[in-house]
Amino acid sequence: MIPMQPDFMEQPFANQGARNTIPNVATDEIGRASLKEGFPIQTEMTLEEGGLPPQRKDFNAILNWLSTFAFYQQSGGIFRYSASNSYTPPAMVWLDDMLWFCVKENGASSKNGVKNPESEKEYWKSLPEYLNIYQKSTLDDLIKQMQEKVNAAIASLSSASSFSVNLSAGGSASFVASLNVKKISCIANTNFVKAPDGGCAGTNIVQIQNVGNITMSASVTKSGSRGHYWGYEPTKSAASDFNVNIAKGTTISITTQSSGNLGVASTSVLLVLS
Repeated sequence: MIPMQPDFMEQPFANQGARNTIPNVATDEIGRASLKEGFPIQTEMTLEEGGLPPQRKDFNAILNWLSTFAFYQQSGGIFRYSASNSYTPPAMVWLDDMLWFCVKENGASSKNGVKNPESEKEYWKSLPEYLNIYQKSTLDDLIKQMQEKVNAAIASLSSASSFSVNLSAGGSASFVASLNVKKISCIANTNFVKAPDGGCAGTNIVQIQNVGNITMSASVTKSGSRGHYWGYEPTKSAASDFNVNIAKGTTISITTQSSGNLGVASTSVLLVLS
């Protein structure tokens, strides 16, 4: 049989009815119920034997108490932690705006004694720890750190400028720094010309005035039988970062200088200033 969810109670039983207060242990009042003994023996004796009927108010009180727990649970209620109670796994309680799972027996009647969830990690684990997930405060910190890094990256990009130029062999160019420059990133590409007969090599240097150089070298070897030529036009690239201290408004010059018997057709240079 598949268990079905029962209809919700609209309120606990005898919520407005007359009820006794059920004592923990029996009192001197004959025929009264108690938590420890339940209904006393007089309630099962005949009237001729001196028996007494169970009291309506006791029934109302007992059923009201039990149905109050069921009503609280059907409403999604989770019981608060109490040092006077005892717990065994996998009990769950509410304490200081946090759910706690019991992972080891503890409590007032336990051999392990009372163990507070907030300090006794051997006996209790918070919901995030139990499920092995981050707490909200930790997630908030991580999100804040990520946002700070994103903001820093955006600020870095927004404060950067670039300059690009395509130079012929031995060419030069210059530009004016639009900001105070602390770093220059340079990417250069050299297109060497088609090699002449025989093995040859060439070097091209991009010189950034008062900053540094980037060097690109290439070599081509003639091969094949009967003097057939198997040459090509190689392209070489290089990149480098330079830490500098250049004031805004300063003119920065770029020149190229080649050597060897492998000529240079053109050189493209991209500078990113930040």
